[in-house]
Amino acid sequence: MNTKPSTPSYNPADAQEMSGLLNIFKTALMQGFRVALPAVIVSFDRTSNRAVVAPAVTSASSNGETINLPQISDVPVCTAGGGGFAASFPLVQGDTGWLLFCDRDISLFKSSGAISPANTDRLHNLADAVFLPDVMGKASVSATNAAVWQTYDG
Repeated sequence: MNTKPSTPSYNPADAQEMSGLLNIFKTALMQGFRVALPAVIVSFDRTSNRAVVAPAVTSASSNGETINLPQISDVPVCTAGGGGFAASFPLVQGDTGWLLFCDRDISLFKSSGAISPANTDRLHNLADAVFLPDVMGKASVSATNAAVWQTYDG
């Protein structure tokens, strides 16, 4: 078999052995599997704790072309909390963080906040993302052995 598969990281030697063909198949399969991506806030509604978020890394098509992923709306923003307390931040356009893609469809959970079945058979889909704010190196923490609450400039 000497046909070139349409994966961006094609190694011609892989097509000569079964293990190589399985590797090509695995790579093609994994290209559609989403776990996490850095992202940027486009807008944030603090009342609903939902954001419009733009993925900060492009994707690649099966033939290696660059694909800009679309903005994602109605993304829940992770808020650290428990025991009746929460730490919330007034996110603004340009703030960074991580898009985490849930294992299953979370649309019913998003609307009810209660334990819910998956509404569709979606897996690791852009529509099932949550945003975890992260300053990604914009702040230099002034203490190394204590809890710190500070502005970016220290």
